[in-house]
Amino acid sequence: MDTQEFFTPLSVNSKTAARMLGVSERMFWELRHRGEIPHIKIGRLTRFVVEDLKRFLELKKRQIGEAEFSEHLEHAEQE
Repeated sequence: MDTQEFFTPLSVNSKTAARMLGVSERMFWELRHRGEIPHIKIGRLTRFVVEDLKRFLELKKRQIGEAEFSEHLEHAEQE
């Protein structure tokens, strides 16, 4: 019997959050500092709630249209 449990995290660190969104860590921190991505503090740790990351993507999809969504993320990476 395997004692390791598998679960979906409720919150993640910045590196994981950036990977989940498909952007660089630098772009992720720019979005965070502009207030586009909310964060929580747990002690000294900064965490990003997975549901907030999903909402951020849904908002962006609605703002720029689904057809342009992938192109927008690629362009943001190059800036």
